[in-house]
Amino acid sequence: MKRESWGANICALANDIGGPTYGKKIMSGSLAAAGVFASEGRVGTVLRNIHPPYHKARCQGARNLNPVPYQAAYVGHKIHMDQNEKMVMFGVTHVLAIDGFSSKIVGEATMPG
Repeated sequence: MKRESWGANICALANDIGGPTYGKKIMSGSLAAAGVFASEGRVGTVLRNIHPPYHKARCQGARNLNPVPYQAAYVGHKIHMDQNEKMVMFGVTHVLAIDGFSSKIVGEATMPG
């Protein structure tokens, strides 16, 4: 298959499958699941050419889903509340308070769900 037809097929599938936000790794896997096998490099080249602004945004971390974790300066500065409802079918809900500095449990409550 010629390079131009590869690019056209990848371009068409890219618009159908993931739109402009998928990167080369996710798009390569999605294309493979659809029966089109292309290298990550080729998929990256096609994505860079068909959506330059989105490519630039991906390079600058526009979809960074791992924010910087908070920093607690001392014990009691930040408290993280967590609720577990896995036992709600048995009528129980657990709530925990965890200190952000020491990662210790500072409070716990078991309540009827």
